[in-house]
Parts: sequence; structure tokens; C-alpha cells
Amino acid sequence: LLIYFAGYFSYLVQSYQYFQKAPAYSGSSESLNQTIIVPTLDSPIEENKNVIWSSAFQLALNELPGDVTSEFSEVVDSNTISRRSYYTAVGKFSDGIIEVIKNDMAQDFPKHSIPEFTKSYDMLVYSYLDLNVPFKYPFPQYNNDFIFTDSQGRETNVKSFGLWESLKYTDIIKQVTLLYSSLDSNEYKNSKHVKEFAIDLCKHSDPYQVIVSVVEPNQTLGETIKYIEKKIEDFKTTKEASNESKFFGYDILLVPEMFWQINHQFIELKNVEAYQGISFRLDRGGTILEDKSNPMKKLIDRRFECNRPFMIYVKKRDSVQPFFVMWIDNAELLRKK
Repeated sequence: LLIYFAGYFSYLVQSYQYFQKAPAYSGSSESLNQTIIVPTLDSPIEENKNVIWSSAFQLALNELPGDVTSEFSEVVDSNTISRRSYYTAVGKFSDGIIEVIKNDMAQDFPKHSIPEFTKSYDMLVYSYLDLNVPFKYPFPQYNNDFIFTDSQGRETNVKSFGLWESLKYTDIIKQVTLLYSSLDSNEYKNSKHVKEFAIDLCKHSDPYQVIVSVVEPNQTLGETIKYIEKKIEDFKTTKEASNESKFFGYDILLVPEMFWQINHQFIELKNVEAYQGISFRLDRGGTILEDKSNPMKKLIDRRFECNRPFMIYVKKRDSVQPFFVMWIDNAELLRKK
């Protein structure tokens, strides 16, 4: 009994420490050197940069006259994102829009602080996205070194989660779905790093689906998404799909942790002061899971490691269109060890 309570107390302490984690970055985008926020999916992926897009900003722009936002026009369906996950406001400074935003945000998203508005123009557009998708079965934390190599070959030791030597994690294995893999089953050897892949981290997450994908970037975020989605559709028709879509106990999955909060001002919008706030967290799922397994003899394993530039996008399971997309080129927003 004493051992039980000691173990449970240790679990509570670790859980408290986990939920008290501070963001890897919290502040203005102006202080970021390797990350850009873009207004549309058609914006180019800049070389050596992380690129972030959210549909919440476009939903806010939809409330403005078309002649103001014509160059940023993008068809975004409000049904692709739950109203509980975002906030938008449009109004004039003279009508008290700042107080409206402060009151609304304090009620709906009390942990997020809004930026200081410059009042450069009469009209203000503000959007905020708070994205935290829990997994049904939390992943184990990977406590060994995990080296992320960016597009310039720079290596950073980052915190990560996933599955490895994981035959005992039956429920977690079953929640992972391989949507696409460039590795043909005939190519297997003792161990194989998969060059390209797309994975649904938790098939039970509802209403959102979180997809991580290692691919070569296209010119824009939108084109890269289309490439991944086509690969996913094509993979469904292959003979390997029925079996290879399953994640096996001898496969390896490792994904870097992220937890950041960014405020960004879109100076590209003429005659309107436009801001966007985003809070994003991707980790093992919110529960402490210690890995105390002993090394075991591996069978043939496939290694799905996001240890190089990759993409994350989130969408409703009944929707084709994502509402959050991020191309991770470098470790600026990853949690360092």
C-alpha cells in the first residue's frame, strides 16, 4: 500500500510539472528570426523559415469589405473549425473595439494576453486561435536525445514523444494510423528510415485530426497540402494499404514537442490594423507516462522520425480543408533539451 501511494504521489508531481510547462516561445513575431506568419495558403514557403497559417485570420478578414482584402482573399468555411477554438473581432477604435476584445478574450481565453495595438488606422481586425488537441491515449515521453536537423544542416537536441520498443503500448499503437508511406514492403531490411510519410497521430481525436508529414516542400503551403493529400488518396489504392496503414509494435515514431504563443501584426493589409494571435501545443497528450521498458529484440522496424523539416496540419475529420498549417523548417519553436 505504501508503495502504491508513493508511486501515485510521484505521478501527481510529474503531472503537475507537465501542466505547468512554460511555452518554448511567447511573444511577438517580430522577435522571431526564423519563423513567418502568412495570411493565405498561397503564400510562398520562404527558404530556411518556419511558416505558419491559420484560417482564423481569414475568417476575420471576411467581415471586411472585399476591396480592402482582395489580395488576401481565400475561401475559408467557418464550419472547418470549432467556434470554441478561435476568436475574431472587427471594428473601429472610436467605437471601443479594444475594450470589446479585452472583455471577450478575458472570458473565453483568459491565459492569453493581447498585444498593444498601435492605432495606426481607424479600423482594427483581430483573430486568435487556441489549438490544443488531446489524444485519447497519451504517448510516452522520449527521454533520450532526439536530434532535429534543419534545412541548413544545423542540429538541435529537442524534446520529443512517440512510440519505440512499444509492443506493450497496445492501445496507443492502435490509435496511430499511417496515411501514406513511400516505403514499399519489399524494401524492408533490419531497420528502415522512411523518406516520406504522413501519419494521423490519433484516430480518436474529435473533432480534429492532427497529421504530421515528412515531405519535400512545394512552393506554397497549399501546394504542399495538396501533394500530401494526393499521396494519401493514392496510398489507399495500393495493395499495401490495408496492412501497412497499421502501426506495428516494432515500428518507431518520434515527433518533436512544440508549445508556443505568437502575436503577429499583418502590415501587408492597407488602411487596416490587423493582428493575429496563435497558441499551439503539440506533445504526448497531457499525461505523464514513464518508459521503464527493457530493451527487447526488434523485428523489422519502420522508422517514422520527424527529425528533419516536416509539416503539421489540423482539420476537422469531416472536412477537406485544414484550418491550421505549419511547415517546420528549423528548431526555433521546438522545445529544446
